[in-house]
Amino acid sequence: MARHYKVLLAIHPALKKVAEPVDTVDANIKELMQDMTRIMKEKKGVGLAATQIGVSKRVLTIDVRYVKKDKPNLFCMANPEILWASETQESEKEYCFSIPEIGVEVKRPTEVKVRYVDEHNQTQEIHATGLLARCFQHELDHLNGIVTLDYLSPLRRQLAIKKLQRLDRAQRLEEAAEKETASHHPL
Repeated sequence: MARHYKVLLAIHPALKKVAEPVDTVDANIKELMQDMTRIMKEKKGVGLAATQIGVSKRVLTIDVRYVKKDKPNLFCMANPEILWASETQESEKEYCFSIPEIGVEVKRPTEVKVRYVDEHNQTQEIHATGLLARCFQHELDHLNGIVTLDYLSPLRRQLAIKKLQRLDRAQRLEEAAEKETASHHPL
């Protein structure tokens, strides 16, 4: 049964922690991967790290079809690691579920080779280029306690944090109002 998860904002302390390795891809990890895939698809995003939903496990999901308009190419990964990265780098604006409406320019290698354990508990390797390579690196940053705010200058980071704090307060007020409304039942 799918669990309800909330995507954490980049100012949440859980996103600054390094995620724990997965011992084996068992039924619980498969269910986590399915839930993450559902969240990613609902939000029409291209990647999600478990840490973004408050789960400190080295698990991520990626599917770039919403940007590239390709057929689905879903990756569910446990313990992903970059084995090789190209010397050639490109700077591009990245967006993130944990930093709504704030794009951050990040310079990254254009190609990577990644090793991971798939949803069937099999070790896989993939050579990725372009957007897919960028997504792997972005989501791996999350698993290592790095958010794209960390790539900003101190002044821009502070402005972005203030915006996220306002958004966080608004979300908390909205959640409190929903709980209050739900607790009152008509007679």
